[in-house]
Amino acid sequence: MSFLKSPPPLFSQNSASASLLWFLFWLWSLRLCALATVFLFLGVYVPKTLMKTGHDRDVAIYYTALERLERNKPIYQPRPDYGPHSKPTQYLYLPPALAVITPLKTLEWLPFVRLWTLGLVAFFLGFAAILAWLATRRIEWWSFIYALAALWLFPGAARTFFLGQIEPILWFLFGLGIVQLVRGGAWAGLCFSLASVVKIYSFWAVLALPRSMWKRQWPIAALVWGVALILGGVVCGFDQYAKWFEAVPPVMRQGTFNADNYSLSMGVLRVAQWLGWEYASGPLSGLPKLWLSASVILGPLLMLWLTRNQTPALRCAVVGATASLFAPICWSIYLPALLCPLALWAYEKNLFAASTAPQNGGASEA
Repeated sequence: MSFLKSPPPLFSQNSASASLLWFLFWLWSLRLCALATVFLFLGVYVPKTLMKTGHDRDVAIYYTALERLERNKPIYQPRPDYGPHSKPTQYLYLPPALAVITPLKTLEWLPFVRLWTLGLVAFFLGFAAILAWLATRRIEWWSFIYALAALWLFPGAARTFFLGQIEPILWFLFGLGIVQLVRGGAWAGLCFSLASVVKIYSFWAVLALPRSMWKRQWPIAALVWGVALILGGVVCGFDQYAKWFEAVPPVMRQGTFNADNYSLSMGVLRVAQWLGWEYASGPLSGLPKLWLSASVILGPLLMLWLTRNQTPALRCAVVGATASLFAPICWSIYLPALLCPLALWAYEKNLFAASTAPQNGGASEA
């Protein structure tokens, strides 16, 4: 960040005052942009979202699943004709995820969606605080504002909020696991396992833990999964697991060519289309299907090996993010989880050391 300390030729001389003015110009420009972004999020989009009454967002899928559970109707609907020409629109998560929100099933639509929206705001703020700490090892007012602005502007974050997706909760748990690793790793397995009950990419972070932590973290992960599976069975019915296996994995393994899918494994199939592979509709079979099934494992495994000499926190963050990117379906709403390894990298590269005004005429670097 030396450009903050080196004024352009516009200044008459490279003096201490010129360097200070140049630094303050960039500093307050950045702060004003960050404040404006945070104001748009909290002061404009949050109230606007709370005022919405329609069902044209993904949170309606969760509400419909709760209604179907309450009325003893099927939660999962098989789609034997599904292929990547289409996209999944049904409820896809395991029963434990639905069991956790069953206390909200007595609410009408508007109270439910407003309470859900306020909960997402809280997890947005929590994840921003985690990012600020990972990047600077402290949480101060401005570092939090910068992190919240960066989160809101990052691809997929605003879309997640508008759709009412569950992702901010998973970002928070994933980021909290990374924080735990930086601080010693006491409860990292707990955080990753809780997130992996909904999205499996966080379980790869458990696999990436150093062997010295396995004796403590693996029993915690096993306990979390055991309790979650039992809770889901008691609340939703143990038969729902068989119905989930019948309806959901076949859809997820097919991926989708939808423009919002950023999956790297599906990207290979897109390139194959450009090179002449013909696909019109229907389920994939043969080599394309084999590739999607294999890449979701091979991608994270390769990253496990490539990051073997990295710090535990950075390794788990990168491996978890890689697992998400190599899944056949990786919506843009998954991408903000990439901010965790980016924040760790920024701290290791000391990118935010120049957070105060330069001294000695800007001649020295922080």
